[in-house]
Amino acid sequence: MENKDWEKIEHFTPGEWGRDPARAAFPLVSAVDRLRDTAEVPVIIHVCWDDSGHAAKSKHNTGEAADLHFGRGAAGPLPVMEQFALICALPFGGIGFYPEWAPCPGWHVDIRLGNRVMWVRRNNRYEYGPKVLARALAEVLHEG
Repeated sequence: MENKDWEKIEHFTPGEWGRDPARAAFPLVSAVDRLRDTAEVPVIIHVCWDDSGHAAKSKHNTGEAADLHFGRGAAGPLPVMEQFALICALPFGGIGFYPEWAPCPGWHVDIRLGNRVMWVRRNNRYEYGPKVLARALAEVLHEG
């Protein structure tokens, strides 16, 4: 992303986007900025562009993916189903759920084109499909 693009971003600074914020794709940063605005709670980015630790075709390799979690707002944590609904309302083509992140679940969002892909990562194992994600969300709700 160029410096002039960062001027259009309301809730984030380049330093919040990892090792090389210039490699973050503007459409991704813009969508996560809208997510933050809609959620009305902090959104913490763990990684965006990265050249290690991801699959060869990962959108992290092109700066088109972010792993993140929602912070606490004034009213407390945002319920996980609300997090999911807010993510689904935006143009994210890939949505991954990481229920094992502590102290709160994490998410992968990316701006891939085509059909939306959803998954859950547990114990470094990936399971794909909306039903798998729905079951994982239900488990988190049941535990909470």
